Amino acid sequence: MKEKLRDLAAAFLAVRIFRQIITASICKVVDVGLFYVFDGMSGMLETVWLQVLFATVLARIPSAVLNYFLNRRFVFESDAAVGSSFAKFIGVAAVQLFLSWFGTASLSELFSATGLFRTGIKLAVDVALFFVSYLVQKLWVFKGDEQNE
Repeated sequence: MKEKLRDLAAAFLAVRIFRQIITASICKVVDVGLFYVFDGMSGMLETVWLQVLFATVLARIPSAVLNYFLNRRFVFESDAAVGSSFAKFIGVAAVQLFLSWFGTASLSELFSATGLFRTGIKLAVDVALFFVSYLVQKLWVFKGDEQNE
């Protein structure tokens, strides 16, 4: 009986992670696409750090809002109140934005990256952040409804 429950739990987790990968991929296309556009517009800013900050913030806002609603409904199937879970999600998104900006700007400066190379660096940094974000959302943002326990 224990093995069957463990197998069922593993299958449930695999489906949830697969859904997270799908929704994260959709949002990442939005985020990276907008980052590329805004990064191209950031040339008037003096430093790599400001250029990456400009592009990261403007790209992350719409992709984070989309990510929240997709995760809430399709990944975690949450009935948690939108107000409290969205506030938590924004906190996570803000930390993630900072880490994405810092990692992307640091590596871009280190490698003198611009254009598609800088966008590729951003994508690599964000993929690393994906795994931590999933756990934080599961254990904190959308916790509280019986479906997530």
